[in-house]
Amino acid sequence: MGGRKQMWTPKEVTALRAGVRAYGIGKWRGILSDSKFGRALKARSNVDLKDKWRNISAATFGSRKKKVLAIVAVDNDNDGEQEIVPASPANGDDEGLFASVDTFILEAITSWKKLLRPNKKSILHHVEEKNNMQPGEKWLVTSRLEHLVNVGTIIKSCVSQKNNRYKISPTYAAAEAEQSSTQLLLEGNKENGVVNHTKSQVDGEAFKINGMTEEEASAAAAIALEEAEFARAEAEEAAREADRAEAEAEAMQDYAEAVKEVWKNWMPSQTWC
Repeated sequence: MGGRKQMWTPKEVTALRAGVRAYGIGKWRGILSDSKFGRALKARSNVDLKDKWRNISAATFGSRKKKVLAIVAVDNDNDGEQEIVPASPANGDDEGLFASVDTFILEAITSWKKLLRPNKKSILHHVEEKNNMQPGEKWLVTSRLEHLVNVGTIIKSCVSQKNNRYKISPTYAAAEAEQSSTQLLLEGNKENGVVNHTKSQVDGEAFKINGMTEEEASAAAAIALEEAEFARAEAEEAAREADRAEAEAEAMQDYAEAVKEVWKNWMPSQTWC
């Protein structure tokens, strides 16, 4: 006790990361009691694990500046079509550290049923319930939410100074849909014994189908109408908040005038502005 703490070894860091993936953030006692991780972490306490995880998280947030999505030109002799594909992570190990939190954040937004989009408080509540996070770990969700906004996965709209709303970026949603449809097509062909084409060939066909059919145009129009409806609802909510603020200000002014009148009656010699 009281001596200088030993530096963390790569084996200990690997065990900590694997333990967090298995048990979740904040479950330090469970990680230490698990024989798969406890042997490597036998010299560490709950506090040691918590502090080290915070340091790993802070270092990861500072170093990851690449966007999640990148626009990559498709090598095609006939046209200049483009596809949206996920960018390669700078560090495969770090990429997996917060994947579950990112997934829960996106799930919180996509599963939101109310007319107005979710705010940060609603997203925090959803992620904490799904991931059994401790109250002290809210900073992680907040940091990941801001990261997803910065890389363009999520769009933040300002309804008021203290009430931002969040939605999935159309670019990200389109990329996910394209990736899912391509994957389903490949899997279906494999099950039916059909020879799979190359990814660029499949993507090229998918772009032609999705870009030219009447159904696709109708779907795009429906999305545009939905976005317009959301924007209108947000504007109406902002107007209502402004009206409430104005009413409160008027009430406070009336109260101040009433107090001034009372004091005038009690202190008639006092000069009032």
